[in-house]
Amino acid sequence: MTTQQIEKLAKKNKGKTTQEIYSALMGLKLLKLGIVECIIYVSNNKQCSFIEAKEIVLNSPAWIDKKEEFIKEEQIAVLLNSSKNNLQKLEHMYPSDGTKESISI
Repeated sequence: MTTQQIEKLAKKNKGKTTQEIYSALMGLKLLKLGIVECIIYVSNNKQCSFIEAKEIVLNSPAWIDKKEEFIKEEQIAVLLNSSKNNLQKLEHMYPSDGTKESISI
């Protein structure tokens, strides 16, 4: 589903209650859409900022189990962006699957 399709769906379903938003998020997750796509949906549906939409999505029953993982990944991205000029080596291990990510500059 493209961003434009998500935005169109969100505007079509505008004015949903919190419970209806949570149901919509569960449906989007079942369609294999990710957290970012769900944030776009909520932001367009509720006409709110991405920060507000992110809080709604991460605290929803559909995504609460992925909240901590998403926040950690977001923090790593911020760290990489802010320190890319001074970065020598950064390693991160994802404990859930044991993968290791290493970046050297």
